[in-house]
Amino acid sequence: MMDIALITAGQMYRYYLRQVVVGDGRRPARTPLDRAQEEVGVPAGGWMGRGLAVLGLAAGGVVTEAQLRNLFGEGRHPHADRIEADQLAAGKKPAAARRAGALGRRVKVTGVDLTFRPQPTLTLLWALGDEETRRAIEAAHERVIAACLTELEHEYVTAVDDDGTPRFLPVVCEQARAKLNRIATKMTRPPKQKARPLAQLRAWWKASAILTSGVAADVINSLLEHARAAAAAIRARVTAAVDVALAAVDVAATVFVMNSGGRFHRRHLLTEARRHLALAQRGRRREPSLDESIVNEVLAAHCADITKARTERGEESGYRLYTARWAPAPPRSRTPAAASGWDRRPAANPAGPFLPLQPGE
Repeated sequence: MMDIALITAGQMYRYYLRQVVVGDGRRPARTPLDRAQEEVGVPAGGWMGRGLAVLGLAAGGVVTEAQLRNLFGEGRHPHADRIEADQLAAGKKPAAARRAGALGRRVKVTGVDLTFRPQPTLTLLWALGDEETRRAIEAAHERVIAACLTELEHEYVTAVDDDGTPRFLPVVCEQARAKLNRIATKMTRPPKQKARPLAQLRAWWKASAILTSGVAADVINSLLEHARAAAAAIRARVTAAVDVALAAVDVAATVFVMNSGGRFHRRHLLTEARRHLALAQRGRRREPSLDESIVNEVLAAHCADITKARTERGEESGYRLYTARWAPAPPRSRTPAAASGWDRRPAANPAGPFLPLQPGE
């Protein structure tokens, strides 16, 4: 499968520098790119493609942070900084030196992000197979990527003149991107015209895995047994016991944070309690009314009733409004200021109280 996304000029390239180049993790701030990749065990990116010679790049060369910024962030030559410095040293004006590092006109779309993903069955086979099986899957995946990039370069990104010289198009147009999407959808995930029996789907999946991976049929046949054994081992290590008190704390905290203003109804607690049980029991069948027990514990131990009902229905349990007991109290209204004393006169003693005005004063 292949996912396609456009890379636009500006700050979008920072997403790739912060996450993608370090294995979809989180790159620490002020950490050099090479050191961050070494810490997480992700190999450095390399240049590939037919247009490297035109740009003065070598196949397999390491992609640096400055090159990513120039190419994807600004749509300029990967070595734009060096080109601009050479032009300034030669006596060119700053504007002319900057134009020398540009790749044609200024465009909004600076690149296309292509993500190649193998089928889930191959991913599971790679995880459960032996070392020889993994190497076969990895080699097949790399061959598919190389073949796809060659086809994309020839059909959508580059054209060849009569003398065989590559001529590069400025960007991948929206029409080409739409066609790529249609091809990827049709070739990798054909739409289901009607429901198929599970046995027939399994037979198709098996034949597809054998055809695309080149792995022996007996390895594919043992995939289901490996998956069942792994699932049984996981279920054996997961206990089915649920601590109602701890579950109540988790449910109360989650519902309080996720609802606006920290206010919620009983149905919100019940939904979160069922989600908690689904995660805690890993698909096991839960005890009857266990979710209700968790909700009752939440209401009794961690919630305060803040209902201000104006109708009889508002007094029902399903319509009552709650909040967490640890929620801050709403600000109190200020005490009304005392009367200005316009009907009183000052006393002879400045420290004494005002005296009432007499009639006629």
